[in-house]
Amino acid sequence: GPAGRRWRKVREAVLPRDGRVCAECGVHGANHADHIVPKSQGGGDEMTNLQTMCARCHNKKTGRESGRGIESKIRLSDY
Repeated sequence: GPAGRRWRKVREAVLPRDGRVCAECGVHGANHADHIVPKSQGGGDEMTNLQTMCARCHNKKTGRESGRGIESKIRLSDY
């Protein structure tokens, strides 16, 4: 739909803007557009709220944000 086309257009602008370099680890060839402030926390699709990340770093960040990451499990098990 229109939202998907809009997102693809924004994503296709973010990756080359950042030189396809992961904002987290610096690896080249990164291909994920990440919301710096997650949409679930009020972040939007503006270019200023997007950064390029590799799959590994993006998955780790998404896991932390959703509470599924190892860090969260360790923290929860302390209580």
